[in-house]
Amino acid sequence: MHPNILNRITRVADRLRSQSLAACLLLFWVIVLLLALQGFLPTLRFPRQASGEFDFSSPTSLLCGLLILGPLALYVITRFAYRNPRDIAQRIESKYPDLKQRLFTLMSPAREGESEFMRNKLILSTLEHSDRHPWTEL
Repeated sequence: MHPNILNRITRVADRLRSQSLAACLLLFWVIVLLLALQGFLPTLRFPRQASGEFDFSSPTSLLCGLLILGPLALYVITRFAYRNPRDIAQRIESKYPDLKQRLFTLMSPAREGESEFMRNKLILSTLEHSDRHPWTEL
C-alpha cells in the first residue's frame, strides 16, 4: 500500500481509538459516580494493622486499586483496537461511497502488468478525496 494512503488510514484509526477510549472512560467514571451516589462505595480510609502498616487486603484498598488500574486497563485495551487497515478502509468506503472502491483497490498489492500510471492516478485521486473530506470524523 502507498505510504501516504496508509498514513491517512492510520490517522483515522488513531482518531477511532481516541474516541473509544473517551467513551470507555466516560462509562467507567459514570458507573463509579453512580455507585458512589448510591452509597455502595465505602469511605476511602486505609485501615492500619496493629503494626502500623496499611492493610492492602481491605475492600477500600482493592477499590482504590480498581480506580487506578481500571482506566489504565481501558487505555491498553483501546490501544489495540482498530489495527486492521482493511476494516478502517471499509468504514471510510461505507461513509464515502463516492470513493467507488478506490481505497480497497489500493489496499491490494499491484498486479503484474498493471499500469503504473493508472495506479498513481488512483493514488492521487484518493489522496485528493481525503483532503476534501474529513476522513477522521467517521
